[in-house]
Amino acid sequence: MKNKKTALMIAGIMSLTALSSCGTSAPAPASAPETTAAAQTTEQTTTTTAGTTTTTTAAETEAPAVKSDRVDIPESEWNEYQEKIFAANQRPAVFKNHQFMIMEVDFGIDPGEYKAYYNWFTENVTYYRAPAYEEFSCPDVRYELVGIGSDWNPVATYYLDMIEGGYQFWPIPADMGDWYNPEYETITEMYIQDGKLCMTSVYTEAGTENYYSILLPQVEYTGGTLKYTAVFDAESFEFSESSSYIEKDGKTEWLFTDTYKYDEPVPSCINAIEGFFERGNVIASVTVTATVNPGTEKELTKSVTIPANSAVDFYTPDIANPAYYSDYECTQPITEQWDMMSDLTVYIKENEG
Repeated sequence: MKNKKTALMIAGIMSLTALSSCGTSAPAPASAPETTAAAQTTEQTTTTTAGTTTTTTAAETEAPAVKSDRVDIPESEWNEYQEKIFAANQRPAVFKNHQFMIMEVDFGIDPGEYKAYYNWFTENVTYYRAPAYEEFSCPDVRYELVGIGSDWNPVATYYLDMIEGGYQFWPIPADMGDWYNPEYETITEMYIQDGKLCMTSVYTEAGTENYYSILLPQVEYTGGTLKYTAVFDAESFEFSESSSYIEKDGKTEWLFTDTYKYDEPVPSCINAIEGFFERGNVIASVTVTATVNPGTEKELTKSVTIPANSAVDFYTPDIANPAYYSDYECTQPITEQWDMMSDLTVYIKENEG
């Protein structure tokens, strides 16, 4: 299923019958339309004492037919277009043509304080902001501030992503099967208009429930089916915006809309969060080193140097129930809290207890 075929992942497409930039009719063309109804004439006959006079008068000319520039994509080509959209919106493809990408999310529901509403990307950097936290990530390390807007100072946390290449959020899944799965989603229309490629699809209930679990984990799914609309550039196939709605009991509720922008100036929040972590509450610098699955073919070691008095966490998606040790042989479990002032070495493997 979709990752964030977000909100995909969305600014004010509120219409439920057509996207704002992709209506069903276009303004009248500047040039003459291809076909124009011919003017009709009538003859009026008047009889007088001098004889009969026939007068020809022009009746009201019919208005020219306005031709919409909407071009419907044949259903037989929908899968081909999906593949083009999928390829064009992968991270390497986007940053062949752009330096920056912004994805802003407008919500029609309360998604919870940990749902990001602002996302900023470069080829190697991801930043996103939610009501309760900010996160800045580059390969192999992430920085997070928790507690924004609270009455206590934000807590800085450094993450070591214990997987090859690290973890960075990107709104488009890396697998085509997760991007579009006809078992859960059915396209209902696809067309080009005003330089935009527009698409609408509907989900099954199972697909809708899965969509909630991925994109809206803090929102309870109470039934209904998802309607998804998306707008792309008709030439590059890059995202412009997308929206999600839930249809239940004859009613339609707007969930959220993602809006995509490209190559806008670097926002001040990026410099601010980088500055926070560079300055930190520096008393001394400490180095944290972690090794996962020591002594096995899956062994991987990473380290990061951070300001003292900062929290550190480990992202271990391949270890369901991690246990932490102070020795390579994993015979000495870590039982004391780290003082956050001295270097730390930790070995992590599956808890076999």
